[in-house]
Amino acid sequence: MKRWLVVSGLSALVALSTLAGVHAQGVSQPFTYQGYLRQGGAPLNNPSQAMRFRIYNALTGGTALWDSGAQTVNVSNGLFTIQLNPPISVWTGADRFLEIQVGATTLTPRVRLGATPYANTATLLNMFQSGITNPDRMVITHSPDYTNWGLQYRDSDDSFHFLSNGTTVLRIGLGSQQGLQILAGGLQIPAGAAAGRVLTSDASGNASWADLPASASVWAVSGANIHNTNTGNVGIGTTNPTAKLDVRGGLLVDSSSGSLRIGYPSLANQWHFNTMNSGADLQLWENAANTVRMYFKAGGNIGFGTTSPAYLLHVVGDRNARLLNIVNSNTGSAADGVWVQTGGSGSWGVYSVLNATSGRAVYGNASGASGDGIGVYGRSASTDGHGGYFEGRVRIDYNSTLTNATLRLHETAADFARLEFTNTNTARKWHIAGLIGSAVADDRLNFWNSAAGDIMSIRGDGTVAVKVLEITGADLAEKFPTTETLEPGTVVEIDPDNPGHLRKAQGAYNKRVAGVVAGANGLSKGIVLGNLEGSESHTPIAMSGRVWVHADATHEAIEQGDLLTTSDTPGHAMKASDPSRAHGTVIGKAMTRLEKGKTGMVLVLVNLQ
Repeated sequence: MKRWLVVSGLSALVALSTLAGVHAQGVSQPFTYQGYLRQGGAPLNNPSQAMRFRIYNALTGGTALWDSGAQTVNVSNGLFTIQLNPPISVWTGADRFLEIQVGATTLTPRVRLGATPYANTATLLNMFQSGITNPDRMVITHSPDYTNWGLQYRDSDDSFHFLSNGTTVLRIGLGSQQGLQILAGGLQIPAGAAAGRVLTSDASGNASWADLPASASVWAVSGANIHNTNTGNVGIGTTNPTAKLDVRGGLLVDSSSGSLRIGYPSLANQWHFNTMNSGADLQLWENAANTVRMYFKAGGNIGFGTTSPAYLLHVVGDRNARLLNIVNSNTGSAADGVWVQTGGSGSWGVYSVLNATSGRAVYGNASGASGDGIGVYGRSASTDGHGGYFEGRVRIDYNSTLTNATLRLHETAADFARLEFTNTNTARKWHIAGLIGSAVADDRLNFWNSAAGDIMSIRGDGTVAVKVLEITGADLAEKFPTTETLEPGTVVEIDPDNPGHLRKAQGAYNKRVAGVVAGANGLSKGIVLGNLEGSESHTPIAMSGRVWVHADATHEAIEQGDLLTTSDTPGHAMKASDPSRAHGTVIGKAMTRLEKGKTGMVLVLVNLQ
């Protein structure tokens, strides 16, 4: 039925379908109401029109049985549709009247809801126009009390849905969504069903239950788990698996909810592979130690002992042992242990810092019993670079021989191999430079200063050339063999019984006097001659310069400037007071005094006469 309502210039064409609802008396049921509104003679357009609906028991006056409250309704080109859901108490079988309020205006007269929409059935059938304004529409409901149970059509997937309390349990698709889908509750085909049987089909599509072939019974269920029951291997992507699980092709492990584990399942001895940072990083976890052992960072850095590797290989450890040990057991001539190459300015091939009180920052061991193996090798192609750079002391332990030196400087060209000394105070530098010439006489070992040039040069034949020679010692001595042990400061004479040997001087004014044993009273020797092979244990005898000498002033005091000669006290000097006997027996001149009646040490300027 249709009614025209006109109030204060606002007109409404209200249409209530005669099939708006089929309702069992005394049971609540929503219904859909459609209408048409004009304002000022033109169709109303308002997507948010305020409206209100009330149901009365009389056409005018009467009692309001239900009020929808304020509603926001989409009015398009005058048309609107709304679903109303009054309570069960409204429907007693008597006529009811619908009052419509648009904004602040109440339309009159009320719309009569007669007995025509009612039918004596428990199931409600809804008919709607095609689906733009109501894409999800119930076609058949279970009963008025269960509006979310029944058959519904949805425009979104062009399918019919059987609902159970609002949840799709069966979907039948139309058009591109054709097909049958069981979503909940399962599919039951009772005829021929039994536990463990499977559903099969013949060529015509007729389905029936059948026993599972014995050859197919390879999987068993245990609670929430499933396992393979055969004794062979399982293949994915291959018909010839060679291991318990043989996967040919890609394998994806979702480590957001688990990890790839390797080890003994009954023990803590397991290793876990899993990703971090939303799959960007990969880590290797030692389960028994409860720690990360290896970490692969996105971008290519690998860390040992750290989960934040800042370098391609970043090793962090805290152990009183060798942190990184690389052994190349190959005995070939090119069997390098570690090869590091860098080309950047100011960059380092190998950089190591030792913070411990002992240990080795870098350790190289060429363990070959022969050959020219190198423990640590560094090279810089730049003339300003360094093949090796050390901050701190450098120690080299090696049992060197004439053919194998402890420290070897090798110049690849026919030029000097140089050892350089510098500091931060000045740009000046020292070089110790060695050259192996074409002949021994051409060999050189030079001491060079950047400000003064060559200071000293030692030739291969033993010749030494020096600009200025300053000797801190006080005397010129020569080594002689002696026939007895002599202490420093002893006056010695030529041994008449052993040619070429010396002994302690005996007797006053001894013409065989040869000098004084150097080194007494802490006054070091200056130059020592005769240091030939086999003379290492010989005694250095001062023949010139200053030495301390044992002196005897029993009979006469010694004053500075006195000539000294031998005395009757063996190995002692005394004042040469008899000029007639002094010639050829004088040791030198006294530089310190010794009181009469005493013996002691006197500093003498040796000058044999």
